[in-house]
Amino acid sequence: SQEEQRATAIEPRQAIETYRHLRMLLIALPVFLLMTTFFGGWLLGDFADSISANYATPLRDIFVGVLVAIGSCLIVYNGRPVEELALNVAGFYAMFVAFVPYSLTDVLAGKTELTGQELASAEAAAHELAKVLPVILTSLFVIAAVFIGVEWRSGLLKRHVDENATKAERFMFIATLGLGTGFLILLAITGLMGTYWGVHMIAAILMIVGLATAVASHRSEPGINSTPKIASQYRAILWSMVAVGVALGYELAFGWPFENAVAYIEWAAIILFTWYWVAETVRQEHLIKIDAAVEEPRVGDG
Repeated sequence: SQEEQRATAIEPRQAIETYRHLRMLLIALPVFLLMTTFFGGWLLGDFADSISANYATPLRDIFVGVLVAIGSCLIVYNGRPVEELALNVAGFYAMFVAFVPYSLTDVLAGKTELTGQELASAEAAAHELAKVLPVILTSLFVIAAVFIGVEWRSGLLKRHVDENATKAERFMFIATLGLGTGFLILLAITGLMGTYWGVHMIAAILMIVGLATAVASHRSEPGINSTPKIASQYRAILWSMVAVGVALGYELAFGWPFENAVAYIEWAAIILFTWYWVAETVRQEHLIKIDAAVEEPRVGDG
């Protein structure tokens, strides 16, 4: 009947709109972070050494809130197998970038040298945060474990290692488990020491690697899944991400001869992240138009 046809058509349309709004959020959120950290630093009279250093400024709530929102969106987003797992990984580590300061002692002790931006009672704040961080991180792991368990029982994770999985899917899955185990060990050791040394930096690196892997998963030949223009954009984004990684590595090893180098590099990464989701939105809208064109003759035939 017409009622049944309309009922079955509503859910796909709702899914399309849901994913469209999800992609729009993944464009809007990084733009919001970029604008607030840049113009906020300008109005306060000094830029943070890095975006993460905004943890010790009035922009702290923006930094944490946006990263948690982005991480949640990346975990929820459902793409092709390698892309989906890579985005899930990036979203998972984004939570640790948000919750664990780059340097728990230095950042919260007001040693960022940002005029008028130090937290009041910084030492007390550092002490209090050190006490509640185990609760925050343990809760995060419990929720993540339940989420992973549900995904495994539903078969969504098993597809990465079953007989139909590609070598890239299996490698990604094994690499994710290996890196995740190493991260857990680091978190446990540094947590017992009360320093959480390296947790923020490594989580940030793994998050960027996850995003780069998601971009690299689109290297397939242009066709129904893409257009030549979008495919070339994916390649440009990927190599730009590699360049950003090299620039960051150079900064950590030797240091660029100008201030706020890490902040500039991170702003570049945010721009590339936004560019990726703009390209992905264009690609998906292209697919929606193709599907609509295919369905139209069927509706006429009925």
